Amino acid sequence: MICAEHNIHDIQILKMDIQGSELEALKGAKKKLSQQRVSLIYTEIWFVKVYRGQPLFYDLYQFLEKYGYELYDFYNFVYSGEDKIKWADALFICERTLKEFTAYCS
Repeated sequence: MICAEHNIHDIQILKMDIQGSELEALKGAKKKLSQQRVSLIYTEIWFVKVYRGQPLFYDLYQFLEKYGYELYDFYNFVYSGEDKIKWADALFICERTLKEFTAYCS
C-alpha cells in the first residue's frame, strides 16, 4: 500500500526490527517478493519465543524461500544465559539480485 501510494517499484534493502512481527510484514509484501522487487532483506530472526505469536527463524526462512530468497549470512548474535543463541540478524538475498551480482563480478 505504501509503495503504491508513493510510486515505489523496487526496494534495494528492506530492514526490519519490529519485535516479532517480521512475518506479518513480509506477508504484506507478497506482491513485491513474488516479483523479486526487494533485493535484500535484513531482519531480526529469533531462535526462541519471546513475543506471543512471533515467528522463529525457520518460519521466516521457509516463507522467503518460497519467493526465491536465499539466506546469505547471520550477524550480531545474542546469546541467552546458557550460551544458546537467542536471536541474531540475518541477510536474505533474492535470486535475481544474486544472479546480477555474480554476473557483475565475473
